[in-house]
Amino acid sequence: MRRLVLAGLLCGCSATSSGPDLRILTASSLGEVFASLASVFASTRPGVDVELVTAGSQTLAVQLRYGIEADVLASADVETTTRLAADGLVERGTPFATGQLVLAVSEQAASGLGLANLDTARRIVLGAPDAPVGRYADALLTDAASRFGPDWRRAVEARVVSREPDARKVAAKISLGEADAALVYATTVQDLPGIQTVSLPAALGPTPVYVQATVVAAPHPELARAWQAAVTGPAGRRVLREHGFAPAAP
Repeated sequence: MRRLVLAGLLCGCSATSSGPDLRILTASSLGEVFASLASVFASTRPGVDVELVTAGSQTLAVQLRYGIEADVLASADVETTTRLAADGLVERGTPFATGQLVLAVSEQAASGLGLANLDTARRIVLGAPDAPVGRYADALLTDAASRFGPDWRRAVEARVVSREPDARKVAAKISLGEADAALVYATTVQDLPGIQTVSLPAALGPTPVYVQATVVAAPHPELARAWQAAVTGPAGRRVLREHGFAPAAP
Protein backbone atom coordinates (compact mmCIF):
# COMPACT_ATOMS: atom_id res chain seq x y z
CA MET A 1 0.00 0.00 0.00
CA ARG A 2 1.39 3.37 -1.03
CA ARG A 3 0.85 6.13 1.54
CA LEU A 4 1.02 9.79 0.50
CA VAL A 5 1.07 12.30 3.34
CA LEU A 6 0.13 15.85 2.44
CA ALA A 7 0.00 17.12 5.99
CA GLY A 8 2.14 20.16 6.62
CA LEU A 9 3.42 20.25 3.04
CA LEU A 10 0.15 21.68 1.83
CA CYS A 11 -0.74 24.12 4.53
CA GLY A 12 2.59 25.18 5.95
CA CYS A 13 1.95 23.51 9.29
CA SER A 14 3.12 20.28 10.86
CA ALA A 15 1.01 17.26 11.59
CA THR A 16 0.33 16.74 15.26
CA SER A 17 0.70 13.52 17.14
CA SER A 18 -3.08 13.14 17.09
CA GLY A 19 -2.98 12.54 13.33
CA PRO A 20 -4.29 14.43 10.33
CA ASP A 21 -7.45 16.52 10.28
CA LEU A 22 -8.69 14.64 7.21
CA ARG A 23 -7.59 11.17 6.10
CA ILE A 24 -8.79 9.98 2.70
CA LEU A 25 -8.49 6.38 1.56
CA THR A 26 -7.79 6.84 -2.13
CA ALA A 27 -7.88 4.37 -5.02
CA SER A 28 -4.40 4.20 -6.54
CA SER A 29 -5.63 5.50 -9.91
CA LEU A 30 -6.76 8.69 -8.14
CA GLY A 31 -3.40 9.41 -6.52
CA GLU A 32 -2.26 12.36 -8.63
CA VAL A 33 -5.64 14.01 -9.10
CA PHE A 34 -6.44 13.74 -5.39
CA ALA A 35 -3.06 15.26 -4.52
CA SER A 36 -4.05 18.25 -6.66
CA LEU A 37 -7.52 18.36 -5.13
CA ALA A 38 -6.02 18.18 -1.64
CA SER A 39 -3.81 21.16 -2.44
CA VAL A 40 -6.85 23.19 -3.52
CA PHE A 41 -8.86 22.04 -0.50
CA ALA A 42 -6.11 22.83 2.03
CA SER A 43 -5.49 26.26 0.49
CA THR A 44 -9.04 27.29 1.42
CA ARG A 45 -8.72 25.93 4.95
CA PRO A 46 -5.47 27.15 6.54
CA GLY A 47 -4.25 24.83 9.27
CA VAL A 48 -6.07 21.73 7.98
CA ASP A 49 -3.83 18.69 7.47
CA VAL A 50 -4.87 16.34 4.67
CA GLU A 51 -3.51 12.83 4.35
CA LEU A 52 -4.03 10.50 1.39
CA VAL A 53 -3.60 6.76 1.84
CA THR A 54 -3.50 5.17 -1.62
CA ALA A 55 -3.94 1.52 -2.62
CA GLY A 56 -6.22 -0.67 -4.70
CA SER A 57 -9.88 -0.17 -3.76
CA GLN A 58 -10.15 -3.76 -2.54
CA THR A 59 -7.13 -3.24 -0.25
CA LEU A 60 -8.64 -0.06 1.16
CA ALA A 61 -11.85 -1.97 1.88
CA VAL A 62 -9.87 -4.56 3.84
CA GLN A 63 -8.15 -1.78 5.79
CA LEU A 64 -11.55 -0.34 6.72
CA ARG A 65 -12.79 -3.74 7.83
CA TYR A 66 -9.72 -4.03 10.07
CA GLY A 67 -10.43 -0.69 11.67
CA ILE A 68 -8.16 1.86 9.98
CA GLU A 69 -9.14 5.36 11.06
CA ALA A 70 -10.28 7.42 8.06
CA ASP A 71 -12.79 10.05 7.05
CA VAL A 72 -13.46 9.42 3.36
CA LEU A 73 -13.20 6.44 1.03
CA ALA A 74 -12.73 7.12 -2.69
CA SER A 75 -12.98 3.89 -4.68
CA ALA A 76 -12.65 3.11 -8.38
CA ASP A 77 -15.99 1.35 -8.55
CA VAL A 78 -19.53 1.32 -7.20
CA GLU A 79 -19.35 -2.23 -5.83
CA THR A 80 -16.73 -1.52 -3.15
CA THR A 81 -18.66 1.29 -1.49
CA THR A 82 -21.98 -0.53 -1.89
CA ARG A 83 -20.69 -3.56 0.01
CA LEU A 84 -19.09 -1.45 2.72
CA ALA A 85 -22.28 0.60 3.09
CA ALA A 86 -24.31 -2.62 3.44
CA ASP A 87 -21.98 -3.60 6.29
CA GLY A 88 -22.37 -0.23 7.99
CA LEU A 89 -18.77 0.90 7.45
CA VAL A 90 -19.38 3.83 5.08
CA GLU A 91 -22.34 5.99 4.25
CA ARG A 92 -24.04 5.73 0.87
CA GLY A 93 -21.51 6.46 -1.86
CA THR A 94 -21.77 9.25 -4.41
CA PRO A 95 -20.27 8.94 -7.90
CA PHE A 96 -18.02 11.91 -8.66
CA ALA A 97 -16.01 10.98 -11.77
CA THR A 98 -15.81 8.55 -14.65
CA GLY A 99 -12.80 7.15 -16.47
CA GLN A 100 -12.01 5.19 -19.59
CA LEU A 101 -10.41 1.82 -20.11
CA VAL A 102 -7.81 1.65 -22.89
CA LEU A 103 -5.47 -0.90 -24.36
CA ALA A 104 -1.98 0.15 -23.30
CA VAL A 105 0.74 -1.23 -25.53
CA SER A 106 4.50 -1.21 -25.10
CA GLU A 107 6.13 0.87 -27.84
CA GLN A 108 8.37 -2.10 -28.66
CA ALA A 109 5.31 -4.27 -29.34
CA ALA A 110 3.03 -1.62 -30.78
CA SER A 111 3.10 -2.54 -34.46
CA GLY A 112 -0.57 -2.91 -35.31
CA LEU A 113 -1.59 -4.39 -31.96
CA GLY A 114 -5.21 -3.73 -31.08
CA LEU A 115 -8.14 -5.39 -29.39
CA ALA A 116 -9.04 -7.62 -32.35
CA ASN A 117 -5.56 -9.17 -32.45
CA LEU A 118 -4.81 -8.93 -28.73
CA ASP A 119 -4.67 -12.71 -28.80
CA THR A 120 -1.35 -12.41 -30.66
CA ALA A 121 0.38 -10.39 -27.92
CA ARG A 122 3.20 -12.25 -26.18
CA ARG A 123 2.65 -10.97 -22.65
CA ILE A 124 -0.56 -9.41 -21.32
CA VAL A 125 -1.10 -8.00 -17.86
CA LEU A 126 -4.48 -7.31 -16.23
CA GLY A 127 -5.72 -6.15 -12.87
CA ALA A 128 -6.46 -8.75 -10.22
CA PRO A 129 -9.98 -10.20 -10.38
CA ASP A 130 -10.94 -8.51 -7.08
CA ALA A 131 -9.55 -5.11 -8.14
CA PRO A 132 -11.86 -2.70 -9.98
CA VAL A 133 -9.43 -2.38 -12.89
CA GLY A 134 -9.41 -6.18 -13.19
CA ARG A 135 -13.20 -6.46 -13.02
CA TYR A 136 -13.61 -3.78 -15.69
CA ALA A 137 -11.11 -5.62 -17.90
CA ASP A 138 -12.84 -8.97 -17.40
CA ALA A 139 -16.22 -7.45 -18.30
CA LEU A 140 -14.73 -5.91 -21.43
CA LEU A 141 -13.14 -9.21 -22.47
CA THR A 142 -16.46 -10.97 -21.98
CA ASP A 143 -18.20 -8.44 -24.24
CA ALA A 144 -15.37 -8.59 -26.79
CA ALA A 145 -15.56 -12.40 -26.92
CA SER A 146 -19.09 -12.11 -28.25
CA ARG A 147 -17.59 -10.16 -31.15
CA PHE A 148 -14.31 -12.01 -31.72
CA GLY A 149 -15.27 -15.47 -30.52
CA PRO A 150 -14.50 -17.76 -27.55
CA ASP A 151 -11.19 -18.92 -29.06
CA TRP A 152 -10.02 -15.29 -29.04
CA ARG A 153 -10.87 -15.01 -25.33
CA ARG A 154 -9.08 -18.25 -24.48
CA ALA A 155 -6.00 -17.15 -26.42
CA VAL A 156 -5.95 -13.78 -24.64
CA GLU A 157 -6.22 -15.42 -21.23
CA ALA A 158 -3.43 -17.85 -22.12
CA ARG A 159 -1.13 -14.85 -22.67
CA VAL A 160 -1.83 -13.16 -19.33
CA VAL A 161 1.46 -13.26 -17.42
CA SER A 162 0.30 -11.46 -14.27
CA ARG A 163 -2.72 -9.92 -12.57
CA GLU A 164 -1.77 -6.89 -10.50
CA PRO A 165 -3.49 -5.50 -7.39
CA ASP A 166 -4.06 -1.98 -8.74
CA ALA A 167 -3.97 0.10 -11.91
CA ARG A 168 -0.60 1.68 -11.19
CA LYS A 169 1.10 -1.69 -10.94
CA VAL A 170 -0.57 -2.77 -14.20
CA ALA A 171 0.77 0.36 -15.92
CA ALA A 172 4.24 -0.13 -14.42
CA LYS A 173 4.54 -3.56 -16.06
CA ILE A 174 4.09 -1.95 -19.48
CA SER A 175 6.27 1.06 -18.76
CA LEU A 176 9.12 -1.16 -17.53
CA GLY A 177 8.90 -3.45 -20.56
CA GLU A 178 7.76 -6.44 -18.51
CA ALA A 179 4.57 -6.86 -20.58
CA ASP A 180 3.46 -5.99 -24.09
CA ALA A 181 -0.19 -5.05 -23.55
CA ALA A 182 -2.61 -4.27 -20.74
CA LEU A 183 -6.16 -3.14 -20.16
CA VAL A 184 -5.93 -0.17 -17.82
CA TYR A 185 -7.34 3.31 -17.20
CA ALA A 186 -6.36 5.99 -19.71
CA THR A 187 -5.55 8.41 -16.88
CA THR A 188 -3.09 5.99 -15.32
CA VAL A 189 -0.90 5.66 -18.41
CA GLN A 190 -1.33 9.06 -20.07
CA ASP A 191 1.98 10.46 -18.84
CA LEU A 192 4.07 7.29 -18.71
CA PRO A 193 6.97 6.82 -21.14
CA GLY A 194 7.22 3.90 -23.53
CA ILE A 195 3.46 3.37 -23.83
CA GLN A 196 0.99 3.83 -26.67
CA THR A 197 -2.74 3.66 -26.06
CA VAL A 198 -5.45 2.22 -28.26
CA SER A 199 -9.04 3.38 -27.74
CA LEU A 200 -11.62 0.68 -27.18
CA PRO A 201 -15.18 0.54 -28.56
CA ALA A 202 -17.50 2.40 -26.19
CA ALA A 203 -20.07 -0.39 -26.45
CA LEU A 204 -17.71 -2.92 -24.88
CA GLY A 205 -17.56 -3.20 -21.11
CA PRO A 206 -18.78 -0.83 -18.39
CA THR A 207 -17.59 2.73 -17.89
CA PRO A 208 -15.30 3.02 -14.84
CA VAL A 209 -17.08 5.04 -12.16
CA TYR A 210 -15.34 6.59 -9.15
CA VAL A 211 -17.31 6.86 -5.91
CA GLN A 212 -16.64 8.64 -2.63
CA ALA A 213 -18.31 8.06 0.73
CA THR A 214 -17.97 9.28 4.28
CA VAL A 215 -16.68 6.63 6.68
CA VAL A 216 -19.34 5.96 9.36
CA ALA A 217 -16.76 6.20 12.16
CA ALA A 218 -15.04 9.24 10.62
CA PRO A 219 -13.23 11.34 13.26
CA HIS A 220 -14.02 14.47 11.24
CA PRO A 221 -17.38 13.97 9.46
CA GLU A 222 -17.96 17.66 8.75
CA LEU A 223 -14.59 17.97 7.02
CA ALA A 224 -15.31 14.72 5.18
CA ARG A 225 -18.50 16.15 3.72
CA ALA A 226 -16.80 19.45 2.94
CA TRP A 227 -14.12 17.55 1.00
CA GLN A 228 -16.72 15.67 -1.03
CA ALA A 229 -18.56 18.90 -1.82
CA ALA A 230 -15.28 20.46 -2.94
CA VAL A 231 -14.51 17.54 -5.27
CA THR A 232 -17.87 17.93 -7.01
CA GLY A 233 -17.81 21.73 -6.98
CA PRO A 234 -16.59 23.97 -9.84
CA ALA A 235 -12.91 23.91 -8.78
CA GLY A 236 -13.01 20.16 -8.21
CA ARG A 237 -14.55 19.48 -11.61
CA ARG A 238 -11.88 21.63 -13.22
CA VAL A 239 -9.09 19.66 -11.55
CA LEU A 240 -10.71 16.36 -12.52
CA ARG A 241 -10.88 17.43 -16.17
CA GLU A 242 -7.27 18.62 -16.12
CA HIS A 243 -6.25 15.12 -15.06
CA GLY A 244 -8.35 13.40 -17.73
CA PHE A 245 -11.40 12.44 -15.67
CA ALA A 246 -14.97 13.29 -16.61
CA PRO A 247 -17.27 14.40 -13.78
CA ALA A 248 -19.99 11.85 -13.10
CA ALA A 249 -23.58 12.76 -13.86
CA PRO A 250 -25.60 13.76 -10.76
